Amino acid sequence: MMNRNSFGFTLIEMLIVITSLVLLLIAGSNLLFGSLLGSSKSEVQKEVRQNGEYALKVMEETIKNAVKLEFCDLTTVTVKNQNNQDITFKVLNDGSNIPRVASNSSYLTSNKVKVKNLSFTCEENPGLPPKIKISFTVEQVQTTDRPEKKASMQFSTVVSMRNF
Repeated sequence: MMNRNSFGFTLIEMLIVITSLVLLLIAGSNLLFGSLLGSSKSEVQKEVRQNGEYALKVMEETIKNAVKLEFCDLTTVTVKNQNNQDITFKVLNDGSNIPRVASNSSYLTSNKVKVKNLSFTCEENPGLPPKIKISFTVEQVQTTDRPEKKASMQFSTVVSMRNF
């Protein structure tokens, strides 16, 4: 007869413990990778938002404080500031062929994002200050096809010239 008082674990008990540990490790690694990818997406969206908000703010303030609307079409607007200088806003391609919002020859967006569909709609009524609608989309410059590295935001506002 066999002695039943032996110490140790049976094969079934060991398999159950190993299977449980493997399942816990898989769940933990999925949680960790999900957290890291979410953080990466957040950084990309932050970059896009900051660039778009900065470009919109500069255009808004410049147009708001301008004394005259010099030129306006769908892709370009030129205003005269209080120092009698012409300021032009449009999309220019930089040396890397990335479309960026530009004020005269200075870029308002970084080379980490690209600008699409910048449009201006100007409304001029006699006796009233001109109103200019600004609309554009900012996207992350694609270095990869991974979805967590992609971000795009639409920006839009209507500006009325105060010093007209």
